[in-house]
Amino acid sequence: MKQGPNFMAHLQTLSGGKWVCKRLTSLNYTRLVATISLLTILMTGGFQTSNAFVQSHAISLAVPESLVPLFRDVVLPRFQESNPDLYVELRIVSNDSYRDLQLPTSSDALKTFLDATADLISRADVHFLYPNIMSSENTRAGYFLDLSPLVATDASLQTTDFVPSMTEAFKWDGGQWALPVLVMPIVMVYDPAALDAAALTYPTESWTLDDFAHAARLLAHDNAPGMQVSSFDLPAFFRILAGQRFADESSVAQPNFSIAKLESLVEQWTDLEKEGVVTSGFNEGISLQFTRINALRDHALRGSLLAGQAGADVFSVAISSGTLDPDAAYQLAVYLTTVPELATITPSVLPVRYSVQNQYIDSQESLPVEALALRQTALENALAPADLQFGHYLNQAVTLIATGQPVDAALQDAQITANTNLRDAEAIRATIRVEVPAAVLPTLTDGKTTKFGLFTGGTGLSNRAQWQAVMDEFVTKTPEVSQIEFNFIPSSAGYWDEIPKQDCTFGYPYTEYTTDKLLPLDPLLNADPNFDSADVIGDVMLEMQRDGNIYGIPASVSPYVLRYSHEFFARAGIAEPDGTWTVNAFIDALHQLDAITEDPPLFLELNYSTPWELLMAAYGAAPVDYTTSPPTLRLIDKEVVSVAQQVLDLAKSGLIGYVPMATFFGNGASPSSPPPLMVVQLSDPNSANSSNSYSLVTFPIGTNTTPISFYTTSGFIFAHAAQPEVCYHLLREITRHPELFEGMPAYHSVIDSSTSQAIYGEDGIATFQRFADLMEAPNRVFIRSYGLGIPESLFMNRAFDRYVLDGADLEAEMALAQELTAAYRTCTLSNDDIVDCLLEADPTIRENLPRDVLGNR
Repeated sequence: MKQGPNFMAHLQTLSGGKWVCKRLTSLNYTRLVATISLLTILMTGGFQTSNAFVQSHAISLAVPESLVPLFRDVVLPRFQESNPDLYVELRIVSNDSYRDLQLPTSSDALKTFLDATADLISRADVHFLYPNIMSSENTRAGYFLDLSPLVATDASLQTTDFVPSMTEAFKWDGGQWALPVLVMPIVMVYDPAALDAAALTYPTESWTLDDFAHAARLLAHDNAPGMQVSSFDLPAFFRILAGQRFADESSVAQPNFSIAKLESLVEQWTDLEKEGVVTSGFNEGISLQFTRINALRDHALRGSLLAGQAGADVFSVAISSGTLDPDAAYQLAVYLTTVPELATITPSVLPVRYSVQNQYIDSQESLPVEALALRQTALENALAPADLQFGHYLNQAVTLIATGQPVDAALQDAQITANTNLRDAEAIRATIRVEVPAAVLPTLTDGKTTKFGLFTGGTGLSNRAQWQAVMDEFVTKTPEVSQIEFNFIPSSAGYWDEIPKQDCTFGYPYTEYTTDKLLPLDPLLNADPNFDSADVIGDVMLEMQRDGNIYGIPASVSPYVLRYSHEFFARAGIAEPDGTWTVNAFIDALHQLDAITEDPPLFLELNYSTPWELLMAAYGAAPVDYTTSPPTLRLIDKEVVSVAQQVLDLAKSGLIGYVPMATFFGNGASPSSPPPLMVVQLSDPNSANSSNSYSLVTFPIGTNTTPISFYTTSGFIFAHAAQPEVCYHLLREITRHPELFEGMPAYHSVIDSSTSQAIYGEDGIATFQRFADLMEAPNRVFIRSYGLGIPESLFMNRAFDRYVLDGADLEAEMALAQELTAAYRTCTLSNDDIVDCLLEADPTIRENLPRDVLGNR
């Protein structure tokens, strides 16, 4: 049993555990990998009002960064229409702010929790809150406004419109601390096939913990538990089965864990965890779970209530006790309970108001019919936060029992901890004064606002303050612009719709857009006396070109290198490689390492063409010439076919790990143990070698060739930008600030700058300079990062797959790949639908395209 629930893992369960981001253009694999591992939280800028409205006062609203686009583009404009006199300033709560907002299960955790609450609640008047943030501790500490007086005088707020289970969701200690907005029911979810295989009946509402224990023992296998109830959900699980609250009946409730049924449940659960048949951690593939109903989007699963009830994640809206305008804050808070679009924040969540449920069209729902019915029943019978008051301290009891403490003593200790924390929280109330920075009415600008979008491939922005400082300084010294609207665009579903709303964007590949959507930058670069093409490292500007024009402004590069293990090379008796590592030495090392490893010595976590093309270039014949636009395929050259066969034979012989490449989104695999060699991208040379177990080395060089490849982080400007010169100078300014982004600066002058020296130190700068020299070697062969892009690479990658995996004739397959790539390119001249063109070039490529990419084709 872990000490505390993991917040980011919990967010993943709210999102169903998976995110799929689809973009039917030439997606770059690096950004694609970033988009598909991600936990589901967004961030952008503020809500801009229309000049048609005349606001007389302002309040602020804080929302999680994942929800900013929804609030900015949908929720607040609608509120503005009906409340033209009230301006709402949108304030962002980053991922990091939530990490310490975990309900305290110990005395040590209380201060962290309350400090995090104080930080949160001081940011805005009104707060849209994720589940499991509000508790007796932070309400008794005085951080939230008691809504009871406001609710009591609000004749328009009909409690009969709220699902009965939620009408008192946040009522305790004589106050009402929030309004419920959305609920995600938590139910028993099971895999019928697994239960059938174990000859088990399906769970019913009458099942007891004994029944679940019996099932868990039969379902457990290979040291994997048979049942899961996460630490977040254990309090609800115990509360339902115990049939009794964890609080006494006093007006200011106190914890009460002296419940015979509870003692029995906690002891039995702890014994089952020791036995290894149940878990309160986060695991995948467990056949029996008490979890969120959105798991039933997998139609192979089924669900049921637990003893006639359900748990619940409740999203809510609360008001800071520091607000200076409680009436306006309450007006906004009530409005937020009426917005059906808020139910789109995560699949399978439901509004708590019947009137809103009736408006809500569940466009992203994929629950089967029986699960939809179960969801509604579960909502009607769900436990609210008030029903689980003090329940989070049971995690401490479970932990103590697991260490050998008697059950009654562990529960008593947990109750003592809860009482102590409550007293400490009440004592804080008299010492604090919550102050919310006043929202300021926007000033009408002269139209000189530039919209700047930042895309990092991540879900949060830890250095937002640094970015904002650069924006502010730029505005101060650039009279042509009145305001930069800074929009962080997280990698989550819909991010591709946000990017074209910007004037200019940094961090997203310009290659995702046709040239008619982009602004050619050659005139701006040529007119810039501070831009020197000789200052740009190596062939970086080649990556910024298409059809003879420059569309990107490079900021940093991440060269492809090999990470090698000191231990493995020592065990194999091989000298550690350096920058003069030749192909022959590389092949010899692979053979010697193969003798002491089970997996292939060189492991590719994601199989894509770049490492293979680098090795082919080292052998002396690269299959693609990337110095031309579009790249020239040389797949029919006899020398290229011969070299490709030699390199791919390394995979056939098991020296390099290989999985199919022609899969559109790429295939990945994980080694059974850390391998001797891996392909990585160099971003921070210091962190790459921080473990002292590994070092970095370049790809092997050939007799007359030095192969190089790198990913370039850059910015670009949309053709619709009203002030392209402002965008240009902003992007150029960003390139001078290596503290803002990862990677090796793309300019010699920036590598040599004092800022880079301070960030990377002498050794790091020396590493960058070595790679800069390599990237400017006279015999270099440039291999584009992720090759030809997803669509075109399918044909060449399929040729490689068929040779390695099926034993096909490589020469014939490469000739076919060249022919089909040419046909695909011809199609794209008149059709911008890449899937249509792929199928027109070769209908059999359908086998290599995912179903969601094919759509209805």
